[in-house]
Amino acid sequence: GGSGGSGEGGGLYSQSSGGYDAELRNIWILIQDENYDTSLDKLEDYVYRNPQNPDGWNLIGFTSRKLEMYENAELYYETGLQIAPNHRGILEYQGELYLQTDRYEKALENLNILEDLCVFNCTEKKQLATAIETYKKDKNL
Repeated sequence: GGSGGSGEGGGLYSQSSGGYDAELRNIWILIQDENYDTSLDKLEDYVYRNPQNPDGWNLIGFTSRKLEMYENAELYYETGLQIAPNHRGILEYQGELYLQTDRYEKALENLNILEDLCVFNCTEKKQLATAIETYKKDKNL
C-alpha cells in the first residue's frame, strides 16, 4: 500500500467495513476507469455470491446509474439499505439518483438522514448537498 488515497469517490469507499475486500477493490479500479459494462458484469456476479455485503449493492447501483439504468440502480440501492440502513455511501448516491430522476424532495430526505448520521461534515453529506445545490440552480428552484 502506502498511497493513503485522496478521498476520491466519497461514498464508494465503505467506512463501516474498514474498506472493500480485494475483489471489490479491483472492480472499483475498473469503475474509476469508466469500464462500466465490465464492472456491471463483475458486480452482478459479486452480489449473487455476496448478497449480504452492502458495498457490493452500492457499487452495482452506482455502475447502473452511470449506464442510465435508473430503475435497476434504485432497486440495488434499496437492497443495500435493507442490509445497512445507515450506509452513508448508498444514501448519498441514492440521493443523486433521485435528483437525476427529478425527485428533489426525496433527495432532501436523504440529505436529512445524512445530517443526522454525520456528526462532523462527512464527505457523503457534503457531496449530496453540493449535488442538490447544483440541481436547484439548474432548475431555478
